[in-house]
Amino acid sequence: CKRGKQMRGLIIALALFSILLLLITMNYVFVGNAVTNIINEANSLKEIPCEENNVFINKIKKYWNKNSIWLSLSISNDDLEEFTDILDSIEVANKSRNLIQFQIYRELLINAIEEIGRLEKFSIKNIL
Repeated sequence: CKRGKQMRGLIIALALFSILLLLITMNYVFVGNAVTNIINEANSLKEIPCEENNVFINKIKKYWNKNSIWLSLSISNDDLEEFTDILDSIEVANKSRNLIQFQIYRELLINAIEEIGRLEKFSIKNIL
């Protein structure tokens, strides 16, 4: 009887562990897809401010606003706010045609989203 309770406990623990791994994997895939989509759009930005960049910036903002609620479940608010601030700043730099600021914020935008991807990378270190 005691051995049966131990086996049930082990089965329950394994089931919970499996669910945890499934959720971690789903989070990894979701964040990875979001990062890839944003990086693709950010890499489409021209290196100089122009009207065409408004299209890509708006796509990034729309995608970000749509998915940031789900991303906030696993990404710190500081990282989310930093990315949002950079996104707003690149939009302003593009509209004002400020070349230096635009180039700086373009690089910061790419670095910030890559950092989010690195933080959510599937590894034992990140799981623990």
